[in-house]
Amino acid sequence: MNLENWQRREFIGATYSNGIVNRYYGYTNVPNAADTDEVFSISKVTVSGTVETVTWNDNSFSSNTAKWSERVANFAAPSGSLGFTYSGTNPLYFTWTRLSGVNQYNIIVKNSSGYVATEKGHVNTNSPQTYTEKYFNTTSHTQRLYTGTGAYTIVLQAVNAGGTLTATYSYTS
Repeated sequence: MNLENWQRREFIGATYSNGIVNRYYGYTNVPNAADTDEVFSISKVTVSGTVETVTWNDNSFSSNTAKWSERVANFAAPSGSLGFTYSGTNPLYFTWTRLSGVNQYNIIVKNSSGYVATEKGHVNTNSPQTYTEKYFNTTSHTQRLYTGTGAYTIVLQAVNAGGTLTATYSYTS
């Protein structure tokens, strides 16, 4: 990605003698992308005195998952109701509400021993796995569990550059 080849730019905040408080730059490989398309990688440049700090949406350089129309929300802590619900018994079908400025959603399914399960329900006790599945701009997850294996904790994390919002379910198979 050529950082000098941005497609969108906005300056927000008070002007100081040495710069602007916040600058947003939007990058995409999609010609004529609409501001509401989920195809932008957005950087926020914050100026404090003579120091500039760069932050990227989803905490990842060139993630290309953001909407330009949500550029400010991508850098504010997620807020609102996730509407995290499930149906079914095995598999479980989880759904949630997409929050403005949040493109990344992590699902973490842990058994009663604290081990993370895969989407298919397998548990590897030697794995450094920290989440079951990571989604971008998706609002559903299907989870299989081994029957009769006990209690599970299911966590949904809405993650952006501003922080994390979490919703949790307990489930017994």
